[in-house]
Amino acid sequence: MRLLIDEQLSPRIATWCAEQKGLYAIAAAHIGLSGATDLRIWQYAFENDFVVVTANIRDFMQLLLPPV
Repeated sequence: MRLLIDEQLSPRIATWCAEQKGLYAIAAAHIGLSGATDLRIWQYAFENDFVVVTANIRDFMQLLLPPV
């Protein structure tokens, strides 16, 4: 599993995931995605086989669900 840690979470989470859990994780801030829109984060994750780890799931769900 490859994790992309969203910007509002500490980049140290990526280090913790690697060191403590053996997971491949990167922080959005470390790959040039600081200030990127949620859509750009989602696109990057999709194109590069990452799971987005975020605290604002509501914003990401709006990208996935059609308007009601």
